[in-house]
Amino acid sequence: MSRLSPTLSALGLSLIALPAFAALPPYYDRVEQIQTILSSEAVADRLGGRPIDSLDYERQESDGSVNWEIDTNGCDIDIWLVPQPMPEGMTGKVTYEVRTPIGRCD
Repeated sequence: MSRLSPTLSALGLSLIALPAFAALPPYYDRVEQIQTILSSEAVADRLGGRPIDSLDYERQESDGSVNWEIDTNGCDIDIWLVPQPMPEGMTGKVTYEVRTPIGRCD
C-alpha cells in the first residue's frame, strides 16, 4: 500500500492544477449551452424576433469556448460561448456566457 501513496499524492496535486471548471456529463453540458443561447438578450436582439429554425453545434476550441450556428429565415449567425471559471476554492457546473459583440446576419 505504501507504493500507492506517492501515486495518489501526485494525482491529488495534479488535480489542484486544473482550471476551475467542473465538468458536466456531455448531455447536460450541451443543455447548459443551449439554455445560455436561448436566454441571451443579445442573441434575441440580433435575431430581431425571428424564430429559430435550427441550432447547430459547430466546434469547441482548446480554450473551452464553444461555437454554435443559429439558422433563421433571413438570418444565420455564429454564436460563441465562453466558459465561466468558478471562483477559487469553489466547485460547481460549467456555466457559459455569450461572447459579444455577436456577428452580423449572413
